[in-house]
Amino acid sequence: LGRLGGVGEGVGRRGKLAGIQAALEAHGRRRGAVLLRQAVPLLDRRSDSPPETRGRLRLHAAGYLNMEPQVKILDDGGDLIATVDLGDPIAKVGMQHQGLIHFEKGARQARQDASRDDLSRFYDWSIFQTFAEDDAKPSLMHDKARACYPDQARRFGTPALPDFLRELPRTPHAT
Repeated sequence: LGRLGGVGEGVGRRGKLAGIQAALEAHGRRRGAVLLRQAVPLLDRRSDSPPETRGRLRLHAAGYLNMEPQVKILDDGGDLIATVDLGDPIAKVGMQHQGLIHFEKGARQARQDASRDDLSRFYDWSIFQTFAEDDAKPSLMHDKARACYPDQARRFGTPALPDFLRELPRTPHAT
């Protein structure tokens, strides 16, 4: 479904989502139609890439239901600081996927990305980065997301935690 979602979201951003739905209605008995029918409700036009889509679907499946694509981080005056690829606006946890384009653009892009993430942290966001390895092994992405939430829960209170993390036994925090 993740691969279909990534392709579908690219089509959806081009305003062709209605075309996918119409084709499903007209040719709904063809091979692959069942899988496509399952994928269409998962599409979100805000995703910028297939890895972001797979990340969102995997994090949702793991219980991080507040992760949304392209969440804007604003300063105290309401001005845009950054946009995270995926973000939980309640817990202020953000994911930035570092795809090939980030490396092709070189040191300047790396400095801009680091500056963006530092500024986001100044405004109380916890940012984690994902790479191709995380896309290939989703448990790495889950571990990174999970590591962000305890500090955010201490900062914002238990409601910042996804439900499944609220039920886990607490471990002592080293000071």
